[in-house]
Amino acid sequence: MTGWQKVGAGSLREVFDATSVNNMGWAFIGGIAAGPFAILFLPLLELSWHTASTFKLNKFADLQHPLLRDLLTKAPATYQHTMTVAYLAQSVGEAIGANTFLLRIGAYYHDIGKMADPKLFTENQSEGESPHDDLGWQESANLIINHVRYGEKLAREFGVPEIIVDFIPQHHGTQLVEYFYNKAVENNQGIEFEEEDFRYPGPKPQSIEAAILMIVDAVEAASRSIKEPTREKIDNMIRLLIVGRIEDGQFDECDLSTHHLGKIVQTLVDSLEAALHPRVTYPWQNNE
Repeated sequence: MTGWQKVGAGSLREVFDATSVNNMGWAFIGGIAAGPFAILFLPLLELSWHTASTFKLNKFADLQHPLLRDLLTKAPATYQHTMTVAYLAQSVGEAIGANTFLLRIGAYYHDIGKMADPKLFTENQSEGESPHDDLGWQESANLIINHVRYGEKLAREFGVPEIIVDFIPQHHGTQLVEYFYNKAVENNQGIEFEEEDFRYPGPKPQSIEAAILMIVDAVEAASRSIKEPTREKIDNMIRLLIVGRIEDGQFDECDLSTHHLGKIVQTLVDSLEAALHPRVTYPWQNNE
């Protein structure tokens, strides 16, 4: 046996001695066992960390999910609003480096509570039809606010991850249901109304993503009321809505900065200007 052969044989004996082989065996077994253990303990980790794996989130990103199919059937106008909000929120998220995947799914489920009574909400009402005409201002406000509570309950019944459920209350924060509060004050007939009774329960947005959804949700709804939309009108509307929420302290508990807000405004103006620009009038429409 040559010197190299002796060295090689000795090296192999050192590598493949009993202890090494034993360690390699356990490493192999550990590798095989790691997969099942990860699957077993992942739900526990998700609960303790208040998060969710991409694998789990993918299930709720599917537009064929039963909750989203129900929303489409029971409240089609809310569903359309939801899809537009999801698109706008994702665009804004990309512009400021937020978690766009989380944002999109949060947007999908943020208004599922409206399924409790879709006709209470403007987008689902026919012209001249409103259940609120027969209700008191406080009762109307309570029913509007309740869509958040019902949405949380419904989401949990369907196993929606808490990191997504959070978007449901936080996209309204502790905002005032202004329309019904103002009506109550104007027509008080000697009755004292507390502003707190007309506010959503919160919490305020706890993440940049929740703050984005709050802004986009309000902007999308308001954009449908702009007559003859121009870039300037869209810009003014967005800034007015954001300033109102800043003054109300809605962004006090998240890390949204003025730098973020500048990019948010720019992105929304660009997106809505493209979406709301006047269409060409076709010849058959001239007689309408």
